[in-house]
Formats: sequence, C-alpha cells, structure tokens
Amino acid sequence: NIEEVEIKNIETSMFSSLENLESISFKKYSYCLYVSSVSKCRPLADGISSNNQLLYKPIFRYTNWVICFATCAGNIMVLFGRYIFQDENRVLSLIIKNLAVSDFLMSIYLLLIGIQDMRYRNIYYTEAQDWISSWGCTITGMIAMVSSEVSVLLLMFMSVDRFLVIVVPYGRYSPLTMREAIFALIFIWSLGFILAIFPAFSYLSTTRFYGVNGLCFPLHIDDPYLIGWEYSAVIFFGINATSLIIITFVYIGMFISIWRTRNATTLPAKDYQFAIRFFFIVLTDVTCWLPIITIKAAAFLGAKISDDLYGWLVVFILPINSALNPILYTFTTPKYRIQIIKKVPSLIKETTNSSKNNGKKKSVADPDDSELTYGNGGNFNSNVKIVVNKF
Repeated sequence: NIEEVEIKNIETSMFSSLENLESISFKKYSYCLYVSSVSKCRPLADGISSNNQLLYKPIFRYTNWVICFATCAGNIMVLFGRYIFQDENRVLSLIIKNLAVSDFLMSIYLLLIGIQDMRYRNIYYTEAQDWISSWGCTITGMIAMVSSEVSVLLLMFMSVDRFLVIVVPYGRYSPLTMREAIFALIFIWSLGFILAIFPAFSYLSTTRFYGVNGLCFPLHIDDPYLIGWEYSAVIFFGINATSLIIITFVYIGMFISIWRTRNATTLPAKDYQFAIRFFFIVLTDVTCWLPIITIKAAAFLGAKISDDLYGWLVVFILPINSALNPILYTFTTPKYRIQIIKKVPSLIKETTNSSKNNGKKKSVADPDDSELTYGNGGNFNSNVKIVVNKF
C-alpha cells in the first residue's frame, strides 16, 4: 500500500523485479498502467478509464458514439450544402467551410477513441501502457487539439470581423476580401498545427504529452501538475479563455448595436430571431469552455475534482461545440433554409409536381446572415434599407 506516495517520472522498470507482487494500491489510477502484470491494482478508475475498459461507463461509450455521428453528419451536411447552394458571399462561405472541416476533425478523434475502446474491451489493463505511449495515441490527441484550437480561433476571427463590420461607421472598415480571408485562414490553420505538434516533440524524451490518459487529450485536471502542465495552461488559459472573453464581448456589442439600429427603423420591434441566435451562439461557446477553464483553474488551486465530473468534461462537454456549430452557423440561417426549400422540390419532382408552380415568398433578411455581416459595402445602415425593402 503506497497510496500516500507521489511517484514522479514513474516507469515500468521500477516494478519489473517484483515478480510475486499480486496487489498494489497507488495514489493515482494512472500509476496502475505501469504495473500491468499485477492482478489487482487500485484505484480502479480515474473517471474515464478502468482496469478493464478504456471508457468504463456505458453512458460514456454511448455518448462518444452519438456525438461522433452527430458531429460527422452535421459538418458533412454543411460542406455539401455550401457546395451545392452557391452563396453570393464567397468569403463567409469559405470561413464556414473551414469551421466545418475543423469540427469534422473532432468526429475523427471520437471515432478513433470509440474504435480503441472496442479493441481494448475487457483487456485494457494489460494494453493501456502500450496505448498511451504509442504514436497512435499521440496522433489521436493531435487531431483533437488541432480541431479544438482551430475552431476556437475561427470563431474568434469571425466574431471580431462581424463586430467591426456592424459597429464601426461606414468607410472606416472594409469587409474582408477573398485574398485577406485566405491569408487569415492559412495563418489560423498553421497556428493550430503548430500548437498541436510542438508538445509532441518537446516532451518526447519523457512521458508523452498526449499520453496522460486513455483519451490522449491533455486537460491536466485529474493531475494538474503532470508533465507538460505549463503548456496546457498556456493553451487553455492563454488562448481559449482569451478567445472566449473576446467572443462574448463582441457579440454583446453587436447585439446592442443591432438592437439600437432596429429601434430606429420601421421594422417590427417583436422580431427577436436575431437576438435568439446571438444568445445561443454565445451560450454554446460559454457552456463548452467556461466549465473546462473554471475546473482546470480550481484544480491548479488544489481543489479536489471528482472523477465523474472529470469524465463528463472530457467525453461530453469538450466535443459538444463541434456538433452544435453546424446548427448555429448554417442550419438556422434563413438563407440556408430557403435554399433547402427551393432545392428539395426539384429533387423530388419525379414523384410530385405540386410544388413546381408554387410562388416563392420573399423573406426578411437575417441580421446575422451574410448580407449583414459581410454585406454589400459593409455598412449596417445600408443593409437596413435592404431589410426594410424586403419586409
């Protein structure tokens, strides 16, 4: 029983000579992964994995597959829809496509974790050390890191640009050109890959940065000062927390600006669709990242984080934003819905002709859609005229 002993730089060689060892109790579950030859080891789980399972709770396995399929299907539909329905605003469409690609990578990560969970079912204890120290685990974690960071950076980039287009007076800020957008996207993707690749080689000589748990994602919550914790803190506190603050404040600023402008026009005051969309965009970002950042900070300050809470953070809260982004940025936009309504009748005209001669109704432009955020001339007041005319 060495439950009170902190073992730094633990290695399998420390226990290889104990051939008759049958039972051992450690301070942390992660230590058990270094004594796979011992039949009984405690703690039995770390909130995510157990001695027998990579994902030891059935609800975690079901959640992993549900979010995986939802994220994959949603982002494929975004890419397919944006390809089929040619958007007048090519810049906005390009950014949304890149966001869909980055979120799609999260479904790849979840798929790999699900496959490994099935592969190691009931034998994880004997294979865990090989898995977490493998390049397969490292690459899996790198995919999740690229997806997570590129998505955050893209959302911040979109939010700031929308804010400038809407709030800054006409003539002082011009909407992004395609060339400027491409350069910005290249920079964001390059930064995302650098952030993901750098720790894999920096900590190669000791425990791999991504091999801190069976899911290969270094949150450093169950063991906040494990090797690589400084880099993890820079990612989550320096980049993600800052991005969250910026996104929240710029959307609040946009909401106030649009609300004031709408009150100055003849548009109906009860048109709350734009407010609802703004609310849910900010809410999902906050719901995803605020709990992770807050709990990570509490762990650094010495607070005891329950295993169940840690498990839900990694399995559910971390990837859920990738499944929700397609809904918020594509499926709920009036322009996308109108395109669906226009295209579907033509696809099924062989079985029904009832919709062929139906008149096409005009719709009030959505203030969060491309006409506003990357609109003609980049001036909100001029776009209000478009909205009024359509109304």
